Amino acid sequence: MEYKVDYLQIQKAAAISGEWLPGPRISAGEHNATIMCQRHPPTVKVEYISLVLVLNEIDPKLNVIFEQISCCLMLKKIYILPSSNLGGQLGTMVNCADGSDVSFSVGGETFHAHRALLAARSPVFKAELLGDMAEATMPCITLHDIEPATFKALLHFVYTDVLQTEGNSSTNATDLLQRLLTAADRYAMDRLKLMCAQKLWESVGNGGGDARLSGEAQLPGAKEQVPQLLHGGGQLQKGSGH
Repeated sequence: MEYKVDYLQIQKAAAISGEWLPGPRISAGEHNATIMCQRHPPTVKVEYISLVLVLNEIDPKLNVIFEQISCCLMLKKIYILPSSNLGGQLGTMVNCADGSDVSFSVGGETFHAHRALLAARSPVFKAELLGDMAEATMPCITLHDIEPATFKALLHFVYTDVLQTEGNSSTNATDLLQRLLTAADRYAMDRLKLMCAQKLWESVGNGGGDARLSGEAQLPGAKEQVPQLLHGGGQLQKGSGH
């Protein structure tokens, strides 16, 4: 007769290395026997078991043949990759003079930036900073039609792709979002534009900004244009402050 040993089952059952486990009783004709299994402690590369056939009575005419089958278990290391921190790392470059090759003067404040990154995020910045316009050779560019808080939020989004409007004491969130929406439209940053529009529409739905949304000078017609943006209208009307 033939009997196969389930190695994985023995490995689970033998919690303690060196312990003998009684296996099944087998019969061949008038002969009865029990298979005993012992798991040995693993070495650096090998883990193995011992098999013992215990006969109820000795018969010199009985031949027992053990056929060894090698079993190779591949042990794989699982590497847990850290989560991406690209946004956080680029965030440390916001308004950082290290490696900066351009600065902006906004309302008496100076903001340091990097031409290549601004150009990659905005086609308008690309034309101004890397094209044939005068700004391409200016080490410091003065902006007259945007407030420092708005430009700071714009830069933060450029570097991190995160809309940040909290923690600003100079203006409330609704006012900042409207100005940032105008700036996003000016610099053709569609993702930022839609994010601002969504936040503004949520504030209207929550009763937190509907009084302002329709009457701000920097964004006339905002109450009509915000839902238009969210439903694919895409562009603010001309004369929206840019």
